[in-house]
Amino acid sequence: MSEHTPSLPGERDTETEDTAMRIERLDALLLAYGASPAAWPPPERAAALALVGRSAAAAARLNEAAALDALLERARAPEPSRGLRARVLAAAPRGWPAWGARVRLGAYAVWPFGPLWRPALALMVAAVLGAVIGTVASPTRMFTADAAPVAEEIATLAFGPHFGLEREE
Repeated sequence: MSEHTPSLPGERDTETEDTAMRIERLDALLLAYGASPAAWPPPERAAALALVGRSAAAAARLNEAAALDALLERARAPEPSRGLRARVLAAAPRGWPAWGARVRLGAYAVWPFGPLWRPALALMVAAVLGAVIGTVASPTRMFTADAAPVAEEIATLAFGPHFGLEREE
């Protein structure tokens, strides 16, 4: 019995199927990378070259791909028409963007999470609130004769017993 024919009914000829699959993969390599084996992925290069060496169909496909590559290398890209060139140049932006666009681009580089006014407003509110609390609750206003014990108790609760707000006499 021949080596390439199935021995039992229902068995598949694995060598022929493997070659067909490899030829399909070779076709995919030729379409994606061209006929030059140097352009093929290194893990598949040796197997593809071995297939080309043992299969006349694979060698023919490689020769067809080489002829197509040569034809494509000789072909020149067409020049764009004057109308296309004019439309592209008319649609292209000119010069630097306007001042407002440059500010928005700079703001986006600093704060890419949305409008910059929101964090700026939050920072301003925190600064004003800190200034108001610092002015209203300053130690010089808290230490009047009536408020001294209350102020010392608040300072002790807030900053600990060794904060040192006791008055020197």
